[in-house]
Amino acid sequence: MHKVLFVTGASSDFGIRFMERNAANYETIIAHYCNHAERLQKLQEQYGNKIILKQADLCDAEAVHRMMQELSESGLMPDHILHLAAKKLEYQRFSKRSAADFEEELQCSVLSLVEILRTVLPAMARKKSGKVVVMLSACVCAKPPKFMSTYTVSKYALLGTVLALAEEYAEKGICINAVSPEMTDTAFLSEISPMIVEMNRNNNVMKRNLCVDDVVPTLEYLFSAASDKVTGQNLFITGVK
Repeated sequence: MHKVLFVTGASSDFGIRFMERNAANYETIIAHYCNHAERLQKLQEQYGNKIILKQADLCDAEAVHRMMQELSESGLMPDHILHLAAKKLEYQRFSKRSAADFEEELQCSVLSLVEILRTVLPAMARKKSGKVVVMLSACVCAKPPKFMSTYTVSKYALLGTVLALAEEYAEKGICINAVSPEMTDTAFLSEISPMIVEMNRNNNVMKRNLCVDDVVPTLEYLFSAASDKVTGQNLFITGVK
């Protein structure tokens, strides 16, 4: 069977690490990116034609539509989708935010996924199999931090999308789940004050932030046969001593 993985935000630290660890499980990996193609090109050099790069700005609805049209016409319908794409994290008071800021965040994280799934879920339903995993955040599992209103709203909207579609497509054999890690040391935090990152590190029970390899095994579980009966779940990853 020709097994296809589609990763949005594939040039992220999570995307690169997941593909490095799991490339052998797929015949084709469609790696979406907006910027930083050089990180994915290194994987392409290693795995050759297995890695197909797809560039699109998910904040642009028309660009997402074009990407999915191309994917549909290629005949490469994904068996697994890993949705990592998000705007880079930044702190800003709500009073400084505009409606356009919320619209852009929702388009990038939520509406892009809706467009992707509108294309892919019918094909998964015909095969009566498929898995979707969405990266959320600890902000939907605990008290949200201050000054991150656009981010928090988008993550709750994504959670609602996961729960609604998991219920609707369960009878089709499709598993739709999410993971919500605590703060993780990645390039995603580059716009955040080092003081905030350090405070979070000190408040963690491990006295460190999570690292990518703390989270990737949970993603792997949700794509494995071991989770074939798991759907509509949001797994909270906090770390332990």
